[in-house]
Amino acid sequence: MTIPDKLEKNLIFAHRGASTIAPENTLPAFKLAMELGADGVELDVILTKDKQLAVVHDFELDRTSSIGGTVQEMTLEEIKKVDAGSWFDEEFKGVQIPTLQEVFDLIGGKMLINIELKMRASEKSRDLAEAVINLVRKNNLEHSVIYSSFNPYPLFYIKWMDKNASVALLSMGNFLGKTINFFFGKLLLHPNAYHLNHELVTSRWISSAHRKMLKVRSYTVNDMDEMKKFFEWGIDGIFTDNLQMALSIRDGDK
Repeated sequence: MTIPDKLEKNLIFAHRGASTIAPENTLPAFKLAMELGADGVELDVILTKDKQLAVVHDFELDRTSSIGGTVQEMTLEEIKKVDAGSWFDEEFKGVQIPTLQEVFDLIGGKMLINIELKMRASEKSRDLAEAVINLVRKNNLEHSVIYSSFNPYPLFYIKWMDKNASVALLSMGNFLGKTINFFFGKLLLHPNAYHLNHELVTSRWISSAHRKMLKVRSYTVNDMDEMKKFFEWGIDGIFTDNLQMALSIRDGDK
């Protein structure tokens, strides 16, 4: 699958995988998303202490693992000892935090992958950007990966290393979000898409972006009425936790 992909609009990305039926950002969640028919998955990457790419959302592991600890202060070997499934359900006891390579091995080339680059202010954005893009190139997945972040700096490096990379600056759901997206996204980053908080999406914004040959995708869209409205407006994609509902609505079952 490549960008543009099998549908021009209304693509559905499973947010952190099929995260309502399997622990988020794990291989079971990504496998289920693929089996259920998602067009893509959204995942998060953080550099470990030994510069490996761990697929996990939080910097601190307390919420979704068997132990505490900070990803950037742990080696991959230490992170691999963490139980990232039991918190969700005993059925997933022993599920590990995956590496980005393991995700690529499972679903690479089979669906779109939106990689959100996550880092703290004290980290070097170039290190994260280089690690991600080099792994994407190694796996020949340049045409099926989208890069996004709330932080514009790693995205600048991504664009510098690959002018054809598909990048999108994530926008918060307030006036500040609009301002940041306009100044950084439009004027400096030259993105391929807007990734907007669902509160910011309007039919006018979608139409305006399309006239400029830009895509609009929205996070995290979990409400049925909002899904219907966005699909009617011709949104290019949504990121959702309610994968089965979104697929049913888009494909005409509701």
